[in-house]
Amino acid sequence: MANVLREAVSKAKRRYQQYGFDLDLSYITPRIIAMGFPSEKFEAAYRNPLVDVLQFFETFHKGHYKVYNFCREKPYDGEHKIKGEYEYFPFDDHNAPEYQIIPQLCKDVDDYLKADERNVIALHCKAGKGRTGLMSACFLVYMLDSLNAHEAIDFYGTTRTFNKKGVTIPSQLKYINYWSAALKYRFNIGERTVKMVKIEMTPTPRIAHNFKIFLSLHSTFSVLI
Repeated sequence: MANVLREAVSKAKRRYQQYGFDLDLSYITPRIIAMGFPSEKFEAAYRNPLVDVLQFFETFHKGHYKVYNFCREKPYDGEHKIKGEYEYFPFDDHNAPEYQIIPQLCKDVDDYLKADERNVIALHCKAGKGRTGLMSACFLVYMLDSLNAHEAIDFYGTTRTFNKKGVTIPSQLKYINYWSAALKYRFNIGERTVKMVKIEMTPTPRIAHNFKIFLSLHSTFSVLI
């Protein structure tokens, strides 16, 4: 029953189903792995069980794996739960990250992979698709000069899913293109202070009468307003 639930949650994503494992996990390249959230307790019934994820990495990549978590809404103590190395780059589901997270992630991944040819990285958000795909594609164009944003997005979609719909959120697709352009034309998008004058929504959303619109502004690790 648990495997049926996990496959239903995985939908069109490719699963790793070899050597007794059945995980929402895909090799994007031999050294880049995309996976769903490593879960415990009830959630493990329909997502990747943490114990199985750890067994997978300890079996095939013991001492040579690093896990990157992008899931702002589901932080966990990775330094104690993950036997390998761990980094946390949180941003919201169905959103793009703060731009500066992208070069930070790419440099960290690049340094780790170059440190030992046996090293692999595992990227995950909650479903292991959109945010994971954004960061995977950004690193692919960082690693391979000949690869453009469209090719990286397509490559990730093919290796992670059966329907080639890996990254589909417009803002996430835009940020992959921003990063690809920044690398191609060698310009930096630096930090600067800006003043928000107004936010205008046109046309007004057509929703039932009693509704409210909420605005939240996030920094990397906190909600500002």
